[in-house]
Amino acid sequence: MDYKNEYEQLKQQFRDIGFDEEKLNQILDLAVDETVDLAVSDLSENLDEQVLAEIAQEIQKEIPDKDKAVKILDMIFEKGYGENAQQKKYEYMNQYLRETLELAKNSKELMDKYNQGDPTAVASVQANMNNPDTEEIKKYLNQE
Repeated sequence: MDYKNEYEQLKQQFRDIGFDEEKLNQILDLAVDETVDLAVSDLSENLDEQVLAEIAQEIQKEIPDKDKAVKILDMIFEKGYGENAQQKKYEYMNQYLRETLELAKNSKELMDKYNQGDPTAVASVQANMNNPDTEEIKKYLNQE
């Protein structure tokens, strides 16, 4: 599978359901965070202490911009996965994006049904009205 093409397709699917570039960039930032977490967790079991210390030192530094973040991400994957670095990075990113896209589609569908007065959707939303996550999702979807 071509992970880079899948990555681009996933980004387009977010746009297709109404995510503007700002929201998409927020999702991508979260995907990078999750990717780093997955890689560090995975690599902590397989790398020697010195390489892990180098990675930990880079992660703890202040990251001034996206270019620096990309360089750090690439460094982590190159040290950890060698020639499979790019494939593994996209694999982790795409995994997060697929899961998040599914949640976004489900949330959007629920909100659309809720706004149309669908009794099941109304009951579901009302049952979760006091849930802070529900309020955040509603706010986020209504910003379109």
